[in-house]
Amino acid sequence: AVAGLLMTARRGTGTALTFASVLSLAVVGAFSPILLVGSSIVALVGVVLAPGLARLRQLALLVLPWLLLAPWTREVLTGDQRLALAGPGALDPTRGTLARPWELALLHPGGPGSYAVLASIPVVVLGLLGLLRAGLGRAGGALIAIAMLGLGAAIAAPHVLLASTGQGAATAWSGSALDLYAVALLGGGLVGLAGLHTASWRQPGRGAIALVCAVGCSVGGFAVWTATPTVLSAASQDLPSVVQRQLTSSRAPRALLLRAGPDGSVRYRLVGREAGLPARDLGRPYSSTDARTAAAVTALTTSAGTDKSQLLRQLAVGYVVVQGPAAARSVDRMLGASGGLTRLAKNNSTTLWRVEPPPTASGSIPVSRITLTRGGQVVGSLASSGQHGRTITRLPTGPAGRSLVLSEGPRWIDRGRVTVDGRLLSPSLEAGQPSYALPAGGGVVAVDPGVADRRLPWLQLILLILCGYLAVPFGVRRPRPVQLGGERPAAHPRKAEE
Repeated sequence: AVAGLLMTARRGTGTALTFASVLSLAVVGAFSPILLVGSSIVALVGVVLAPGLARLRQLALLVLPWLLLAPWTREVLTGDQRLALAGPGALDPTRGTLARPWELALLHPGGPGSYAVLASIPVVVLGLLGLLRAGLGRAGGALIAIAMLGLGAAIAAPHVLLASTGQGAATAWSGSALDLYAVALLGGGLVGLAGLHTASWRQPGRGAIALVCAVGCSVGGFAVWTATPTVLSAASQDLPSVVQRQLTSSRAPRALLLRAGPDGSVRYRLVGREAGLPARDLGRPYSSTDARTAAAVTALTTSAGTDKSQLLRQLAVGYVVVQGPAAARSVDRMLGASGGLTRLAKNNSTTLWRVEPPPTASGSIPVSRITLTRGGQVVGSLASSGQHGRTITRLPTGPAGRSLVLSEGPRWIDRGRVTVDGRLLSPSLEAGQPSYALPAGGGVVAVDPGVADRRLPWLQLILLILCGYLAVPFGVRRPRPVQLGGERPAAHPRKAEE
């Protein structure tokens, strides 16, 4: 990826190399976002300083990798900008206290296995000698700038606080930035060795390369052999197991998790059967566009003596879980004084409440994600087999005037579809919930929540195919002399005409 950044900054670079570099930068950014940020800085400099059409190629390297990662890019630009500095495993809970500046200069980010520094000494020496020999030409100057960028970012990383974890405040990991520094050193070594064409330097150069490879492989293999594997821990389960089983049942109820803080504040989260975002160290509150959840939590925690179960049933909440220290006792008292809630279990830190179903003429109907109503009263429910109410099931025969009501937000109708025997039903809102008037009789009902972004995946696929096609080299190009380290290639003497 870095080689592509430098090669495309020259005149005459082909299209295949440009788009191959775009794909490599996108792959690097998917696993280490901070490297994509650093590469984008280098590409931005190229857009300003590169000659002629090379600026357009640098612009492609600046823009297209972010477009290939469009959903993540949108989240970074419109949501949490910390994602650009913390990829998978790129948080350091030690705040870089184990890494000294001289260790960072020797490509060691700190932590156990400090003898691995020995493997990087030949790389650093070879890279510095290569950069000194290359001088401040285009290649040498660019590699020196990249090395300074990577080393400076590695030194600054322990001072960038990103999140609070169970082990304390976490910062960006220095190792990701050291990758740029290491690549620049390797490139400097190659640039320096590329100009050694004389026979007197050829043999020692090969010996130096062989020695570096041998030492690096030996020390690296020993480090891997003697390393202690990191213990992986599963994400903590916030809900009791009995509630977890109910969330995945056919009725798919939800659970309302209330966490009371020492200062009396209450944080809440609505949990369902839907697959959430991957567990990550960058903990942040999830946004909500449905004000009914906040209204229900406010009613539960600020007033007592009234029945709040109707508000919870509209959200398909079948269970309420209260967690926290002594401040949670006041929340428990509020819930105990409210009608429609039954306490099932209690321990030192958690209290479990069940939302009771309302009594109807046909008996009690448990809380469900999809309900059938008639005249504003619940008369039945349907099984939900997927996420966000998705299902295909049989609608029982019933009288006219029934409605299918989904316990989803009002914006669900923007993309969701409900059909009965293939006929599309018209949506409406009933108490802020998506509602669909059902025909008399039964049939096969299909509930499809739709896709949030229908066009974006297709645009990504088209862009990926286009970049892949343009990255394939077609035809055979004649070899061209390459300018390395600011030196001009030697001119070949013409043969004398006889």
